[in-house]
Amino acid sequence: MELAAFSIISDPRNDKNQVYSLDSLLLIIFASVLSGYDSVDEMCEFARLKLDWFNKFVKLERAPCPETLRYLLCSIKPQSLIDVFDEFAKTQKYCSDGDCIAIDGKTMKGTATSSTEALHVISAWSSQYGITLAALESKGKKNEIKTIPEVIDLLDARKAVITTDAMGCQKAIASKIIESKNDYVLQIKGNQRRLFNEIKAFHHLQCREGFDVV
Repeated sequence: MELAAFSIISDPRNDKNQVYSLDSLLLIIFASVLSGYDSVDEMCEFARLKLDWFNKFVKLERAPCPETLRYLLCSIKPQSLIDVFDEFAKTQKYCSDGDCIAIDGKTMKGTATSSTEALHVISAWSSQYGITLAALESKGKKNEIKTIPEVIDLLDARKAVITTDAMGCQKAIASKIIESKNDYVLQIKGNQRRLFNEIKAFHHLQCREGFDVV
């Protein structure tokens, strides 16, 4: 991804708090996450250790402190980051037909403050390409049920297998997947008690009958 893609992101900082360029901080965040470091302390340590590498792309005299990255992550609009990725994904011409796409929600570490809740994101992961195909902010874990159908609408896939955890085992979500010309594998737990008990009973019956085809 070229740094020019970051140009659509508005800098939430005031002029007095711009010791580091927005491009340099965003590059540190993205490069750190891709390298497996997802806390602000780890990101700053990663920037310190890889300072020479970062200077190949941006001007960075020293690594930022954790508070600098934490403030940016809490202030920047999540949708703008999603828009950057969407623009990047469009240029790659991914075709997810026949893919296995896992939809899951994650709470982002280091994004909570004393006055705001942590950022919760619903993403669709492609096992075929090893990337996130789409992502949307969700108003907490309890709102995943409403956000998952919106994520499905963003996918350009046919005949793929879409999976969710037990939170996504809902009639509306199953219908949305079918409407999108894809198949689904939904996890079920006690949140769908009647269906859960029916499946258990059917499994016990098949165990007694030797799993004969009915």
